[in-house]
Amino acid sequence: MKTSDKGLYRAFAHLAADWIWELDADLCYIFHDGRKIAVTGMLASDLTGLNRIDMLCEHFPESEALTEHNRCLLDREPIDLVLPYTMDGKAAYVHVIAEPQFDTTDEFIGYRGCGRDVTSRVSMEAKLAHLATHDDLTGVMNRREFERQLGELHSRLKDTQEKYSLCFIDLDRFKAVNDTGGHHAGDQLLRELVGVIRKHLQVGEYVARLGGDEFGLIIRSDVNAAAKVAEGIIDEISRYNFNWDGKIFRVGASIGIAEITSNDESIDSLMIKADNACYAAKHNGRNQSYISDEDAYIDANNGDRVDVIKRALENNQYSLLMQPIVSSSNCELFGRYELLVRLACDDGDLLEPAEFMPLAKKYSLLQELDYWVVENALATLEEVHAAGEDLAISINLSASTLANTEALRKISDIFKQHDIPDARVCIDITETYAIRNMEAVSSFMQGLKADGVEFALDDFGKGLSSFTYLQQLPIDYLKIDGELIRKLATDETVRCITRSFHELSQRLGIKTVAESVEDEVTCQHIKEIGIDYMQGFGVGPLTRFDAVKALNATQLF
Repeated sequence: MKTSDKGLYRAFAHLAADWIWELDADLCYIFHDGRKIAVTGMLASDLTGLNRIDMLCEHFPESEALTEHNRCLLDREPIDLVLPYTMDGKAAYVHVIAEPQFDTTDEFIGYRGCGRDVTSRVSMEAKLAHLATHDDLTGVMNRREFERQLGELHSRLKDTQEKYSLCFIDLDRFKAVNDTGGHHAGDQLLRELVGVIRKHLQVGEYVARLGGDEFGLIIRSDVNAAAKVAEGIIDEISRYNFNWDGKIFRVGASIGIAEITSNDESIDSLMIKADNACYAAKHNGRNQSYISDEDAYIDANNGDRVDVIKRALENNQYSLLMQPIVSSSNCELFGRYELLVRLACDDGDLLEPAEFMPLAKKYSLLQELDYWVVENALATLEEVHAAGEDLAISINLSASTLANTEALRKISDIFKQHDIPDARVCIDITETYAIRNMEAVSSFMQGLKADGVEFALDDFGKGLSSFTYLQQLPIDYLKIDGELIRKLATDETVRCITRSFHELSQRLGIKTVAESVEDEVTCQHIKEIGIDYMQGFGVGPLTRFDAVKALNATQLF
C-alpha cells in the first residue's frame, strides 16, 4: 500500500464506528485505529507487536466462538463471528469480521479486520427469541413451545418405557381478582402462582401458560403419581393469600390429568383429553383434580350441559356482546366493535366461552357455533345499516373452522347472502391455526376481500413466526397481543418491540390495533407510538350487540 494510501486508510479508520486493525504474517498487530479499546482498555501503542490470539485469550473468556476465531486465524480463513466478553462484570459482545491478506505472489502477509460492539443487538435478539417461546407475563413456556415439547415427548415415548402425564390447570375464582383489583392485580397473582406451581415440579418437568388463567404441566410419572402432585398444587393454591391494595384474595384450582402415551393419534387429542378432564374437575365442584378415563365422564356427568349447548344453537340462546375498538386519532365517523359470544342460560346468566367451548369442541359443535355467530352478526349489521346507522364489526372464527375447507366455504356462502357495505366487517384470524390450512385460508380470505371484507391477524407478538405470514396472507389489521400492551407503561423493551411491530405494519400498509388496553397511561403510550386503534376494558365496556337495533347513531357513538 502506498504511503498516501495508508494515510487515507488510517484517517478513514479513525473516523469509523468500528475498531479497525491489521495483523502481520505472525498475527501480531501492526495497526489499530488509535482509540482506547473498550474491550481491553488498552491503547494502540500497547497493542503494537502483540499476537492477537495471545491478547484475546488473556482478555476474553473461553468460548466456542473464541476457539473458532483462533482456528480461522491459524488456518488463514475469513472470520465473521460474535465473541462474548465481560465489561464491568456484565456480559457483552463484539462482532469481528476479518479477511486474510496475500501479496501478488499469493504469500500470506497478515489480516485486515474490524470489530463492532453489538451488545445491545445481541441482548435484543435474545429477548425476542425468549418471547417466541415464553410467556412474557410469567416467564414460563408459552402454548406454542409447550405443544412443541409435548410433540417431541410423544414421539420419544415409542422407544421408552417412561411414564409421563399431561395436566391442565384452570384457576377458580380468578375473575373476581380481575374484576375487583383490575388486570394488574390479576397479572401479579399469575406471576406469584407460577412460583407456587414450580415448587412442586422436578427436573425434566415443565409448566407453561396456555392462555388467560390456564396452565399446562408435563409430569414425569404415571397419572396416579401426577394426581398427588396435582393435589399438592391445589392445596397450596387454595391456602395462598394474595394481598392487593390491602384486600386479601383467595383462589382455587381445578386440574385435569391425562396419561401421555404413544397410542394417542395426535397432540391435539392429548390436549383435548386433559382439557376435558379439567372441565370434569370444575363440574364436580372445583378445587380438585380429575384423571381422564378416555372421556367416559363426559357422557356420565356432563350430558345435561352438552344438551344445553345443542339446544342453545337450535333455540337461538347464544348472545353476542360487543367491545369498542377506538381510533387513537378519533378520525373515524363510525364505531368499530369486536363481537364476543356468550351462552345465555335459562336463569339469565351468560356463560363465558371457557365454560362451554371445551364441550363444544369435544362434540364438534364449534363450526356450528361459528355459523350462528356469522349469520346473526351479519343479519344484525344489515338491519343497522338499512336503518341509516353506520358501524363496523370484527368476528372471530374458531380453529376448527379455519382448519376445515368445507367450513370456510360455508362461511363464504353466508356472507354472499347478506348485503354488507365494504370495510364494515373484519374477520380475526389467529396465525397459529391459519397456517395449518394455509392454502385454504388464503383462498378464503382472497375470496371475501373481493366482497369488501377485511381481515386481522390476532394475538400478534406471541411468537416471532408471525412475521412470516404478514406478506403471505392478505391482512388489513394487526392486533398486537394484550400481554405486550399491558406492559407498555412499565417495560421499555416491550415499548421498543411494540413500536417495531407498528412500524413494520406501516411499511406493509397494515393498520395496528392494541388489545387489552386498561388504563389512561397505556392509552398515552399507544398514541405516542402511533398505533391506529385500541380496545379493552379501559376503552369501553361490553354491551349487547342486538341492542344496537334499538338505538340511534348518537346514542351509540
